[in-house]
Amino acid sequence: MEKALVERLEAAVARLEAVAASGASAARDFGGASASSDPAILAYDDFLAEAFGRLNAAAEKIGGTVLEATSVLAEAFAVAKDLLILAKQYPVLVEYKNKDADHVEWAKALKELYTPGLRDYIKKYYPLGPVWGPAGCAPPKAAAPTPKAPAAKGPPPPAAPSAPLFSTDKSPKSSQPKQGMSAVFQEIGGGKDVTSGLRKVTDDMKAKNRADRSGVVTSSAAAPAPAKTSRAGTFASKTGTPKLELQMGRKWVVENQVGRKDLAIDECDSKQSIYIYGCKDSVLQVNGKVNNITVDKCTKFGIVFKDVVAAFEVVNCNGVEVQCQGTAPTISIDNTAGCQLYLNKESLGASITSAKSSEMNVLVPSDETDGDWVEHPLPQQYIHFFQDGQFTTSPVSHSGA
Repeated sequence: MEKALVERLEAAVARLEAVAASGASAARDFGGASASSDPAILAYDDFLAEAFGRLNAAAEKIGGTVLEATSVLAEAFAVAKDLLILAKQYPVLVEYKNKDADHVEWAKALKELYTPGLRDYIKKYYPLGPVWGPAGCAPPKAAAPTPKAPAAKGPPPPAAPSAPLFSTDKSPKSSQPKQGMSAVFQEIGGGKDVTSGLRKVTDDMKAKNRADRSGVVTSSAAAPAPAKTSRAGTFASKTGTPKLELQMGRKWVVENQVGRKDLAIDECDSKQSIYIYGCKDSVLQVNGKVNNITVDKCTKFGIVFKDVVAAFEVVNCNGVEVQCQGTAPTISIDNTAGCQLYLNKESLGASITSAKSSEMNVLVPSDETDGDWVEHPLPQQYIHFFQDGQFTTSPVSHSGA
């Protein structure tokens, strides 16, 4: 389609050469000022100034063939501008519609060259702009200078072709000899004497004639075994920076406290929460009412608190002791081995939930006046019965319980 349009355009231009040669100057004067000040032409100038200003700035930093290609592209867009001005100057379809069919044909061919010709071509082949070479290709190298021809009879040798701008030739295959097993198989298949390089075993080198054949490995021959690295040391947890701080005015954070028996939080209110993480062999006392408390990944840790509005949680811990001196609606114990829970008379109505935990004991005050604690172990084994169309679950009762 594009080829046909170009042929029609060339034919029309050939017919108009005589007219253009005789009246070119007069035609340029006709409407030249108005065509240059047309809004479309002015917008085209602004487009070129902005686009090519950026393009030229980048090309000047690179130089070489990139700068040359940019100059050619700028000239092409300048010629396109002259063509648009020329079309504005000549009212072809109005003046020659019923007079000269060649003018009309030229105008139509020029219009179809842009629309739909060039428009459809760009939509089909370059919808997202120019397509660059594949990723990983080396940048183009400048063409090597052509050596001077020696003084001899006859025409000089032709110059080497210049390197393309946006494409690179693939590197030739390496001519180095093969290595590794390929070289071994090549040597074996080549018919050479492969045993020529082997050493000959003499009589004194044979096992039956060796004097050191005692069966005992000497200390000089035995290489010391490398020391084994303990995997426990490799995967040992690293203690982070100890923290005891109030964050954003809403959350108390107690982290990585080791061997601290005097930790305390005094200034707290019912809108704040407490998160305790990674503490070991430490004790924390909360002197106030808070929203909720969470103890996570602590070992041999003790906590004493007064009142909790929402819930108290123990998660992923080992050997913790918890004492509630006030009220706590909900107490949750999850994935914990060893938990001693002390409740006073005000917190006996708490709901205790446990999951995947063991060695859980709840101590409550005795009814007697001596103030002793009564220990109640929480079950960690259950038995399930299918009865009346459903399963019934109950803790395992051991003898003597």
